[in-house]
Amino acid sequence: METNLMKYKALLTIADEGSFTKAAESLSMSQSGISRMISDLEAEWGFRLFDRDRGGTLPTSELVSILPYVRSLCRQFDSVREVVDEINDRRRGHIRVGVFSSVATYWLPRMISRFREDHPDTTYELVLGDYSELEEWVKMGFVDFAFSHPPEDDSLECMFIEDDQYKAVVPSDDPSVGEGVFRAEYLNGRPFILLEKGGRSEVGRYIDEHRLCPDVVFKTWDDYSIMNMVQCGLGIGILPGLILGMMPEGTRAVPLEPPLIRKICIIRRKGRMLPPSSECFLEYVKYRSSV
Repeated sequence: METNLMKYKALLTIADEGSFTKAAESLSMSQSGISRMISDLEAEWGFRLFDRDRGGTLPTSELVSILPYVRSLCRQFDSVREVVDEINDRRRGHIRVGVFSSVATYWLPRMISRFREDHPDTTYELVLGDYSELEEWVKMGFVDFAFSHPPEDDSLECMFIEDDQYKAVVPSDDPSVGEGVFRAEYLNGRPFILLEKGGRSEVGRYIDEHRLCPDVVFKTWDDYSIMNMVQCGLGIGILPGLILGMMPEGTRAVPLEPPLIRKICIIRRKGRMLPPSSECFLEYVKYRSSV
């Protein structure tokens, strides 16, 4: 098929250039090779394709009636090649992702593992930050896209992935969780390790919304530090459920009442064209999160 298409390209180039010599130069081929291709087509189709006179090389009336179809066929083949090249670019691409720790630890590795089955040559760079940093990196183009919460900035758009429920992290023998839930008022006056960095976090806003008064003894953005501090009896914490798959010995995670739920989404800058590999990954995530 590609051999025939090369003949058709030679045919079009001769018709457009009006010369076998110029067509050979344009296609980086020998003139004898071009002539042989045209001879093959003439033998196959059963009529002459070009007339030569002092004015140059002109297509015959028969060829004139065929040229639009040959031109369309070549354009379609070029489109196929472009798609094939784009697919290969995706497979060989590099994806730079902004992410927060719980997604980087528990959710994203499984998605990358499945994506690599179809795109084994893609490489990845994960950049960890808090919500404000992630939004800024996306706006600057420092990362292609980021996992975050729904942004308030109109220059960003988001694709919802899933809900994640926060839970209270307490000692296993904590008497306040006998009902199987941790009521918000139980925070009042108790030593508390706050998950927060920079601006007010979801946990901080939950405390403000319910007018709670915990005794904040530590503040950190590291989920695991909070779990270990609870294990050591330094206080209690509130962490997203996604990070709580492996709790330290002597601790437990209990649903909050009223609940605190965060929405995990992917944010990107509006109107920005991403590398093909990143666009492909986003389509993959969109499909996987909807089935």
